[in-house]
Amino acid sequence: MSYITIKLRRGTAAQWTAQNPVLAEGEIGLETDTRKFKAGDGTTAWTGLQYYGGSGGGASTFITLSDVPQSYTGQGGKLVRVKADASGLEFFTLTISSGDVTTALGFTPENVANKSTSVTTDQASNTKYPSVKAVYDWAVATFTTTAAVASQITTALSGYATQAFVTSQGYITNVITALGYTPENQANKKTTLSDNSDTFYPSQKAVKTAVDAKQDTLVSGTNIKTINGNSVLGGGDIVISAGADILEIQVFS
Repeated sequence: MSYITIKLRRGTAAQWTAQNPVLAEGEIGLETDTRKFKAGDGTTAWTGLQYYGGSGGGASTFITLSDVPQSYTGQGGKLVRVKADASGLEFFTLTISSGDVTTALGFTPENVANKSTSVTTDQASNTKYPSVKAVYDWAVATFTTTAAVASQITTALSGYATQAFVTSQGYITNVITALGYTPENQANKKTTLSDNSDTFYPSQKAVKTAVDAKQDTLVSGTNIKTINGNSVLGGGDIVISAGADILEIQVFS
């Protein structure tokens, strides 16, 4: 009994790619190192053909796997995964929720649709957020002069508590308690001693200047003279007796 041996056209993947031949229609070409094969159509060169049973497109069914979906029909855009019981493959549609995105990012992303290009237009919104240019344009238009800045500050501070209100609410007392002492009003600081007041208080320089202007302490024989060696300082009377040759001084205490 005789047998016929059929041998396929063959070569390594690199050889097929290098030669890139056009296989006749129905002619099989085998890659000996990858064990993949292609079938010619009579017009397409090797690199343009799809593999059979491999990763090439054009096939409508799984060829080399078992227990898998039998057709690609209607499955465009879907993914393939191993079934939960590991019994085969199945098509599925990947669904990603906003919570999945937030978890992956590590923060809640801002919707770019909320970006505002006008601070004035969207100033009442807590959802919108301004672009850098929007903030710049608003600031330039608002704070063009010193007067404009002053006006903005006045407007911003309007309605805030008056000093009388703060005092009536006991806030001043709370401040004193926190300090541990009653603070002095700095407006009462004076730089001279010309004011006779128990409200004002002098600076250190004011005190020194005033003291330096006063008469030094009298020291007998130093900044006040004596009379015949007797000091004129102290209490009592000085009696001067005139004689012919001697001026006699008696000091009575």
